[in-house]
Amino acid sequence: MPEKRKRPPTFQHHPANRAKKLKQTWVQNAKLKQKWRTEKRRIGKETEPEIEEDDMKQAVEVRRNAAPSPTPPPTKKTYLPPKTPVQQQERSSLRDRARDAYSRSSLHTYKSDPSGKRQRGGNTGRGQPDMKKRMSVLLETIKRDFS
Repeated sequence: MPEKRKRPPTFQHHPANRAKKLKQTWVQNAKLKQKWRTEKRRIGKETEPEIEEDDMKQAVEVRRNAAPSPTPPPTKKTYLPPKTPVQQQERSSLRDRARDAYSRSSLHTYKSDPSGKRQRGGNTGRGQPDMKKRMSVLLETIKRDFS
């Protein structure tokens, strides 16, 4: 099944003239990357010697017997908020935790986007509510009311 061709982004969140320039540079980069990929593929085919069946079987056996290569550590750097000790959370009452979860001091400015995609508009600087705190308070109230 042939893959759909990736269309260039429209950059609608930018002014029209800026969006046009960004789109043009994106297209130029895409063309350059495609040329590089085809050149790399062409070079790879030229330098790859033909392998006989016996050699192929031996290579497969060697790969099976070899120790699995260790996976490299992830290169993506994400900001993790400082963790609070569990004992401190247990000591504070539910009312205090609720007050803390909904206060302005619990707003965070780091991106809580696990996939790494950034949304339009950039950073507004106001911060986002810490949903982990809010959900834990909600869970505690449900546990208290229904148990």
